Amino acid sequence: MLEGVEAKALRSMVDDFKNQLGSAIIVLGLAEENKVSLIVGVTKDLVSKIRAGDLVKFVAQQVGGKGGGRPDMALAGGTQPQNLESAIVSVKDWLQENL
Repeated sequence: MLEGVEAKALRSMVDDFKNQLGSAIIVLGLAEENKVSLIVGVTKDLVSKIRAGDLVKFVAQQVGGKGGGRPDMALAGGTQPQNLESAIVSVKDWLQENL
């Protein structure tokens, strides 16, 4: 969960993390007032195992939203920022079940 970041900066942050980490699955969430912004990035070596769209849909459902995108990057929005922290925490278990 991020603070002090604008939603439009999330995409470039995911690209930067993917370049720095080499092999990774990145999930970033931002809560602003009554709105949630989510982004998931998956490096090319992992898209055969995990699709960003599947993961972002899982997280978005928990924050009252929906989303989608490409296998390597997906976006979502939601309306329940109070659920964002627990939604981000749930990613670890989802990944363990799906990897």
